Amino acid sequence: MERMERSSLLVIFITHPYVILSIYGSLTLQISNNNITGKIPLELELATQLQRLDLSSNHLIGDIPKELGALKLMLYLSLSGNQLSGEIPSEIEVLSNLEHLILASNNLSGPIPSQLGGCSKLLILNLSKNKLRESIPSTISNINGLQSLDLSQNLLIGAIPRQLGLSHSLEILDLSHNMLNGSIPTSFNDLHSLTVVNISYNQLEGPIPNIKAFRKASFDALKNNEGLCGNATGLLPCVLPAPNNVGHRTKIIIFVVLSLFSIFLLLYILAGSFHILRRKIPNRKSEPREAQRGDIFTIWGYNGGIVYENLIEATEDFSANYCIGLGGYGTVYKAMLPTG
Repeated sequence: MERMERSSLLVIFITHPYVILSIYGSLTLQISNNNITGKIPLELELATQLQRLDLSSNHLIGDIPKELGALKLMLYLSLSGNQLSGEIPSEIEVLSNLEHLILASNNLSGPIPSQLGGCSKLLILNLSKNKLRESIPSTISNINGLQSLDLSQNLLIGAIPRQLGLSHSLEILDLSHNMLNGSIPTSFNDLHSLTVVNISYNQLEGPIPNIKAFRKASFDALKNNEGLCGNATGLLPCVLPAPNNVGHRTKIIIFVVLSLFSIFLLLYILAGSFHILRRKIPNRKSEPREAQRGDIFTIWGYNGGIVYENLIEATEDFSANYCIGLGGYGTVYKAMLPTG
């Protein structure tokens, strides 16, 4: 009997949406797990008292109508498991009372609208298994009471916003199977309510947060990233340099360079001084031996010239016939030089 009623309601829903709205009254419309086809009727905006709408696991196509923004009393909206396409309408921000938004397993594309931050009472946000692109909007952190966030299996890129670490009520976080990069924000160390986390199949690197959810996470929840490290199963421990090590090494290098420069400069000055001093000292060794002998036997003529040749001739080349004795400074000869 219940199945018949539901089947009948399906027909009415597709052909006469006004009728089904009057049948369900004002609070709940739940037609999940059926074979409903076609688009979501725009006339749903007339059900302004509707608080729960569940059309999940059907064969609905087309865009999510922006007219759903008129349902300001909505607490629960599930359109998952259909074939909906297009972007998530920005008008969703007016659903300020919404607590559960489940749009998983569709063909939704485009960015996650930053206006989702206006749904400040959200507890559950599930946008997984779509084709959502661009980065995670930081405005999600405006949802203070958010308990479960599932953005897995999309095409999201960029870094995880540090503002997400302000979602202190977060218990479940799944960002797996995207293209997120960079390190996990240090603000995640404050997510003490977090119990389940999955960040696998991204391009994340660096240390994982030092909280229980990450330390106790299975390797499957962390694997296939660029280079995560930390105290968790399957990860290598992080080797982080002390904050002052880099500066200390730089100071040592500068000191060594300056010392070597000073040594080379000193050697250059000493070498230059030695060269200048050497040029000023006469080189006596280079004088001819004859000149040295001439210092001993120098005889000044009347004209002041050396007459060594005359002395050789007068002594017959220093013959012993002219030797008159031996002195302390050498042999003494006597000869008669020609006068003139």
